[in-house]
Amino acid sequence: RMYTTGHSAGGHLAAMMLAARWPSWHGTLPPDLIKGAISVSGVHDLEPLLTTPFLSGDLRLTAADIPRLSPAWMPPATHAPLVTAVGDLESDEFKRQTQLLAQRWKSVLHADVPLPGRNHFTSVDSLAEPGHALHRMALELIHLAE
Repeated sequence: RMYTTGHSAGGHLAAMMLAARWPSWHGTLPPDLIKGAISVSGVHDLEPLLTTPFLSGDLRLTAADIPRLSPAWMPPATHAPLVTAVGDLESDEFKRQTQLLAQRWKSVLHADVPLPGRNHFTSVDSLAEPGHALHRMALELIHLAE
């Protein structure tokens, strides 16, 4: 049982793991290789990065790259559950990114966990705090497959 969790760009990667069509990478891989994912403040729509000056030169994204590299632009490949979370002190863009994926992936969205009082740099801390809603949700997610 493999689960994935990521924050910011890592949240993008966690979502991409649920969008991956694993058998096309290798015939012995099951479609449900990843059993669930948590994306904390993830970047799910890469289109705004095309015009972000401090990133666009390094990323070298083109408009043609956006649909195949943005999880919000593609369907999930399995029924594995997704948990999203974003801090209420984060930028409107990170909130939009999280809402967009939750809206487009309704079929697999297990929960959207609010993170009151958290910003982009402290939101992921919630995952490691016993008793916090995001920590409890991670444990719940893992037990869903049992």
